[in-house]
Amino acid sequence: MNKIIFSKKSALTIACILCMTTNAYAESIAPLKKINVNAPTTTGTYYFPEKTSTATHLDLRVKDTPQSISVITSQLIKDAKLESITDVVKQTAGLSAKDIDSSRQKFTARGFEITNLQVDGAATSWTGGFRAGESQMDTVIYERIDVIRGATGLLTGTGNPSASINMIRKHADSEKFSGTVDLEVGSWEKRQATIDVGGALSKDGNIRARLIGRFLDKKSFRDLAEEKKQVLYGVIDADLTENTQLSIGASYQNNQPKGTTWAGLSSWYSDGSHTDWDRSKTVGTDWTRWNSTQTNYFANLKHYFKNGTKLDASYENTTRDAELRLLYVYGAVDKATGSGLKTKSNWQDTTHNMENIDLHITSPFTIAGNTHELTAGIMYNKQTLDAKKRKGSKGAPIANFYDWDGTYSEPTWAEKKDYSDHKTEQVGVYAATKLVLSDDMKLIIGGRISNWSTNGLPPKAKSKYKSNHDQVFTPYAGFLYDLNNNHTAYISYTSIFNPQNKRFENGDYLNPIEGDNYELGLKSQYLQGKVSTAISVFKIEQSNLAQADGSKIVTGTTTDQAYYEAKGATSQGFELELSGKLKEGWDMSASWSQFEAEDANDNKVNTSQPRKMAKLFTTYQLQGELKNLMIGGGVQWESENYTETTKNPLKVKEKLKQEAYSIVNIMAKYQFRKDLTAQLNIKNLFDKKYYSQIGFKNQYAYGNPRNIELNVEYKF
Repeated sequence: MNKIIFSKKSALTIACILCMTTNAYAESIAPLKKINVNAPTTTGTYYFPEKTSTATHLDLRVKDTPQSISVITSQLIKDAKLESITDVVKQTAGLSAKDIDSSRQKFTARGFEITNLQVDGAATSWTGGFRAGESQMDTVIYERIDVIRGATGLLTGTGNPSASINMIRKHADSEKFSGTVDLEVGSWEKRQATIDVGGALSKDGNIRARLIGRFLDKKSFRDLAEEKKQVLYGVIDADLTENTQLSIGASYQNNQPKGTTWAGLSSWYSDGSHTDWDRSKTVGTDWTRWNSTQTNYFANLKHYFKNGTKLDASYENTTRDAELRLLYVYGAVDKATGSGLKTKSNWQDTTHNMENIDLHITSPFTIAGNTHELTAGIMYNKQTLDAKKRKGSKGAPIANFYDWDGTYSEPTWAEKKDYSDHKTEQVGVYAATKLVLSDDMKLIIGGRISNWSTNGLPPKAKSKYKSNHDQVFTPYAGFLYDLNNNHTAYISYTSIFNPQNKRFENGDYLNPIEGDNYELGLKSQYLQGKVSTAISVFKIEQSNLAQADGSKIVTGTTTDQAYYEAKGATSQGFELELSGKLKEGWDMSASWSQFEAEDANDNKVNTSQPRKMAKLFTTYQLQGELKNLMIGGGVQWESENYTETTKNPLKVKEKLKQEAYSIVNIMAKYQFRKDLTAQLNIKNLFDKKYYSQIGFKNQYAYGNPRNIELNVEYKF
């Protein structure tokens, strides 16, 4: 990993340069045409946007971004009923979502776990054991969701080679008072209400506000399980001058599940044969829960100068609180009596706070008659995790799991003790430029210098831990060549630096993952730009990738899995994607992706992730007398995935496997009049029985059976 000297002094110097550059243009300010900078840059079609700045902060066309990028537009979210980030991941090219248990999901891409989430470009990271509703975040407050596959260290700092998910908020873009009310009912007694209203707060329309609320109450196909959710979001967008816009807002989401499961169902009978429980079977009780609350405050200031230079300053503060009481049911079941399962209880209270500050400028400049673009900035991110834990009194084994109905006494809880007190800080200076070498060739180069530090008591650790990584340089380079007006070829490179919190058997922490990310692709547009396609080939080379070290546990613990560093881990594959309007009334989003991931000894790594996936969703607006009717649907197919284990009753090596499967979804929407629409969605139309995860703690969980949702939307 390349390193260069970087200190607080140099960071301050660069910040001053940014200010001086901005001031240099301040004297040339002239009134600009009034614009709403908060309006989404999703010009294009329903399922294909024209521009995005997620990859580099440069305002690039998707076609001119030298990485694989998928954009899930608000219309696709609405048509396919993608109500959570997990739903979005399942629909996005190359991404996979697997359950950990009923309140946590794991996202992956290209063979590696996704740990970078962004909101309006503000970077955060997350860890599986302490998720507090991140994968259940509601999409109702987002205008679109950008997904960059491959390493994104330029803006996120840690160059995880999987993907980064950037959620772009909705804003107050209407000067007239307007809104929608949406009422929904569905399977498992689902009841949901959504309201979205906004308009001007001043006579001239320069100050606008928007308020969104969603309230959900439903049960589940799984016994005892219920879910309640409240989402609130408010934003004020103000045109302070013709050149300056300010956005301030806040969001709140509260998840209150009941009957929460911890891990899943037992995989084996005591004779070594495999179980096949009903999908409704649960290991939850009437007192288990994983409550989570997320509160976010943000502010963003944009200023435009006469020559097109833009100054962008943003601040984010997010707190995720979780309160959980769980019962872990484990062991093998006696096939004759239903006995054999043991229990372990857990109560934790966690608070995860994230603070992000980003200041950057983007400016055009001219050299040799060509107009180029430069962005440069400084970003600060701090994350703290505080977790408390209570041990529960030892519970009796389950006498007969066949008769299990969740009736199990809540344990007596011990005094609350510190479990984790952990802080991670990162400060980075970054810059990137788009150089127009000729009418056909463009070069995008950039880099980031980061200081990364962590200290405190990490989760599950017995002693405090401290680690610093200074002067880490993350380069970024992409070359684009326009073959003609419709086709652009590209090649890109970025490096990987990703600290990890897994431990060796002796308790030491693994070294950061380091490596390189290469990508070659072709992006094309057809039908006057209404249809976009992308073909990409990638190769990822990594060292120190954490892999489970068989059945070994960390010394000094009773259950913590030990890991080793896989040397020379490589993932390579290709992706195909199509999105846009094929003809008037016909929109489509489709993709195919596949990869192979192995270590230096040709052993497959991360086999719990499907190697191949195909995804399709399409809608068609009928014509003539049925012009008010839209029909649509899609399919999500994935190849097999498995986990190898020797923890079965016979102590022999075997695979817990999910065979390849597909899920079919359909929808229909009818517009009764301009302001009144009804939509019907049926998910898992053929009621496919499949595992939403298999192998986590050597257990499994089922995915959703067929379910129906009907909503009515009224606009005013």
